Amino acid sequence: MVVNCRRDQRAAIREAFEDFELPVSFALDPEPDLGPTAGIAAGLDAAEAEYGLVVACDMPFVDPSFASHLFDRAAGHDAAVPRPDEWFQTTQAVYRADVMAPACEAVLDGEDRRIIVALSDLDYVVVDREEIEEHASMETFENVNTRAELEAAKERF
Repeated sequence: MVVNCRRDQRAAIREAFEDFELPVSFALDPEPDLGPTAGIAAGLDAAEAEYGLVVACDMPFVDPSFASHLFDRAAGHDAAVPRPDEWFQTTQAVYRADVMAPACEAVLDGEDRRIIVALSDLDYVVVDREEIEEHASMETFENVNTRAELEAAKERF
């Protein structure tokens, strides 16, 4: 597992993973707060695998079987990106590390820094809503951004 964060966040995150059974490494932001495209670039640069599953830190209900399906769908391509509606879920997707990291870094130099722009020249498959629902519920994309949402998520766990 590779965790992308700012340098000042590392100690607290390391402590949170203290009892985690797998090794955790960190991909520190070279320049803080440039958004998810920069985080994906840093994380994939640090990955020691051909493909990496990217998950936003505010998504506690990721379905492991869906993650596995994304790896299957990405095989032979540069990425597998869910699109349950008009928007892509680029922060719960599988990317080929050696092509997506440089693609993200390239768009960081431009005006439009969205992840989808980094994908524009890559060979990616779209995982549509019907396919998502064959392998998971939409809960896999649910995010938690407020104290109230966090309390509700704790109750569900």
